[in-house]
Amino acid sequence: MVDELPSLPGYRELWGRSIFQCRYCHAWEVRSSAFSYLVPAAERLEWSVFLKGWTDDIVAFTDGAL
Repeated sequence: MVDELPSLPGYRELWGRSIFQCRYCHAWEVRSSAFSYLVPAAERLEWSVFLKGWTDDIVAFTDGAL
């Protein structure tokens, strides 16, 4: 498996420390903290609502595409 990270400034440095791929593997430890979600496509925007099981503080980043 190879992680293909987006070319965003600082993303690679935070990967695995405060940016996580899997909410099941990593999110429980940081539940009730502020979450953000990098939305890859319009059909995945609803995923940010699903994250409310871990926190009420969610920001969805769409890169202005949605």
